[in-house]
Amino acid sequence: MGVEGRPVLAVRAVDGFEEAVEAVNDSVYGLSAAVFTRGLRAAHRFVGEVECGQVAVNTVTIGWDVHHPFGGFRDSGSAFKEQGSEALRFYTRVKTVAINIGL
Repeated sequence: MGVEGRPVLAVRAVDGFEEAVEAVNDSVYGLSAAVFTRGLRAAHRFVGEVECGQVAVNTVTIGWDVHHPFGGFRDSGSAFKEQGSEALRFYTRVKTVAINIGL
Protein backbone atom coordinates (compact mmCIF):
# COMPACT_ATOMS: atom_id res chain seq x y z
CA MET A 1 0.00 0.00 0.00
CA GLY A 2 1.07 3.54 -0.60
CA VAL A 3 0.85 6.59 1.62
CA GLU A 4 -1.86 6.31 4.28
CA GLY A 5 -2.93 2.89 3.01
CA ARG A 6 -3.94 4.10 -0.45
CA PRO A 7 -3.26 1.78 -3.41
CA VAL A 8 -0.36 2.53 -5.71
CA LEU A 9 -0.35 2.25 -9.50
CA ALA A 10 2.90 1.63 -11.32
CA VAL A 11 3.34 2.23 -15.03
CA ARG A 12 6.65 1.12 -16.44
CA ALA A 13 7.93 1.08 -20.00
CA VAL A 14 10.20 -1.87 -20.80
CA ASP A 15 12.45 -2.80 -23.68
CA GLY A 16 11.20 -6.29 -24.41
CA PHE A 17 9.16 -9.31 -23.46
CA GLU A 18 11.54 -10.82 -20.91
CA GLU A 19 11.99 -7.46 -19.20
CA ALA A 20 8.20 -7.05 -19.01
CA VAL A 21 7.75 -10.42 -17.29
CA GLU A 22 10.67 -9.69 -14.96
CA ALA A 23 9.21 -6.29 -14.05
CA VAL A 24 5.87 -7.83 -13.10
CA ASN A 25 7.29 -10.77 -11.19
CA ASP A 26 9.95 -8.74 -9.36
CA SER A 27 7.48 -7.50 -6.76
CA VAL A 28 5.89 -8.69 -3.56
CA TYR A 29 2.55 -7.66 -5.07
CA GLY A 30 0.55 -9.43 -7.74
CA LEU A 31 -2.94 -8.03 -8.01
CA SER A 32 -2.97 -7.20 -11.71
CA ALA A 33 -0.82 -6.45 -14.73
CA ALA A 34 -1.46 -5.27 -18.26
CA VAL A 35 0.49 -5.60 -21.46
CA PHE A 36 -0.08 -3.78 -24.72
CA THR A 37 1.07 -5.72 -27.77
CA ARG A 38 0.16 -6.57 -31.36
CA GLY A 39 1.40 -10.15 -30.94
CA LEU A 40 -1.16 -12.68 -29.78
CA ARG A 41 1.53 -15.29 -29.15
CA ALA A 42 3.42 -12.83 -26.91
CA ALA A 43 0.17 -11.98 -25.11
CA HIS A 44 -0.49 -15.64 -24.32
CA ARG A 45 3.09 -16.11 -23.10
CA PHE A 46 2.78 -13.03 -20.90
CA VAL A 47 -0.46 -14.30 -19.36
CA GLY A 48 1.19 -17.65 -18.64
CA GLU A 49 4.42 -16.31 -17.17
CA VAL A 50 3.38 -13.39 -14.95
CA GLU A 51 2.39 -14.00 -11.34
CA CYS A 52 -0.78 -11.93 -11.02
CA GLY A 53 -4.37 -12.57 -10.09
CA GLN A 54 -5.61 -10.65 -13.13
CA VAL A 55 -3.91 -9.99 -16.45
CA ALA A 56 -5.19 -7.61 -19.10
CA VAL A 57 -4.07 -7.58 -22.72
CA ASN A 58 -4.50 -4.33 -24.64
CA THR A 59 -6.95 -3.01 -22.05
CA VAL A 60 -7.03 -1.59 -18.54
CA THR A 61 -6.93 -3.73 -15.41
CA ILE A 62 -10.00 -2.16 -13.80
CA GLY A 63 -13.71 -2.13 -14.56
CA TRP A 64 -14.09 -5.77 -15.54
CA ASP A 65 -17.39 -7.57 -15.15
CA VAL A 66 -18.23 -8.02 -11.47
CA HIS A 67 -18.83 -11.73 -12.03
CA HIS A 68 -15.17 -12.38 -12.80
CA PRO A 69 -13.17 -13.77 -9.90
CA PHE A 70 -11.16 -10.91 -8.36
CA GLY A 71 -8.07 -11.20 -6.20
CA GLY A 72 -4.32 -11.10 -6.34
CA PHE A 73 -1.27 -13.25 -5.77
CA ARG A 74 1.51 -12.83 -3.18
CA ASP A 75 0.99 -9.74 -0.97
CA SER A 76 -1.95 -8.40 -3.01
CA GLY A 77 -5.15 -9.42 -1.32
CA SER A 78 -5.80 -13.02 -0.43
CA ALA A 79 -5.53 -16.16 -2.47
CA PHE A 80 -9.32 -16.46 -2.38
CA LYS A 81 -11.15 -14.79 -5.23
CA GLU A 82 -13.95 -12.42 -4.26
CA GLN A 83 -16.46 -12.89 -7.07
CA GLY A 84 -17.78 -15.45 -9.51
CA SER A 85 -17.78 -19.22 -9.04
CA GLU A 86 -14.48 -19.03 -7.13
CA ALA A 87 -16.23 -16.99 -4.42
CA LEU A 88 -19.05 -19.52 -4.23
CA ARG A 89 -16.51 -22.23 -3.45
CA PHE A 90 -14.85 -20.06 -0.80
CA TYR A 91 -17.98 -18.71 0.91
CA THR A 92 -19.91 -21.97 1.04
CA ARG A 93 -19.43 -25.17 2.97
CA VAL A 94 -20.39 -28.54 1.55
CA LYS A 95 -21.82 -31.18 3.83
CA THR A 96 -22.38 -34.72 2.61
CA VAL A 97 -25.05 -36.73 4.40
CA ALA A 98 -26.06 -40.39 4.17
CA ILE A 99 -29.29 -41.53 5.88
CA ASN A 100 -30.51 -45.09 6.07
CA ILE A 101 -34.22 -45.04 6.88
CA GLY A 102 -34.45 -48.81 7.22
CA LEU A 103 -35.97 -49.63 3.83
